[in-house]
Amino acid sequence: HDLELGAVVFALKMWRHYLYETKSVIYTDRKANVVADALSRKERAKTRRVRAMSMKIHSIIKAKILEAQSEASKNTSTQTKMLKGLDKQLERKEDGGLYLAEWIWVPVYGNLRTLIMNEAHAIWYLVHPGADKMYYDLRSLYWCPGM
Repeated sequence: HDLELGAVVFALKMWRHYLYETKSVIYTDRKANVVADALSRKERAKTRRVRAMSMKIHSIIKAKILEAQSEASKNTSTQTKMLKGLDKQLERKEDGGLYLAEWIWVPVYGNLRTLIMNEAHAIWYLVHPGADKMYYDLRSLYWCPGM
């Protein structure tokens, strides 16, 4: 059971950017496949043994970005200094965040940028041999000047 749960958690971590703010239903027969050829077996799971599990995945980084945006916008002089004229290009979307086109704006406030970069560097399944690919992946989700 632990092995199966570990596989589900690993798969969810890999797909988490696509699954944020979506409701997912995961079906499992509660059997751990420990044999290497378990997938090739002809055995079918009985419907009474299959259980449904429903979960919703939330991004804590997005919540921290929205919180940092609201804190940074409280001080208008700080906001003008940080945006450097880009405030005319940013638009507020339905989640309350400031976006430049489809990218969420990451303010220079606290250690938020460090948190995002550490997540990209420290998690082994997000590290790429070429740094350009990693930054390309980060640019598809976040925006900040100089990135």
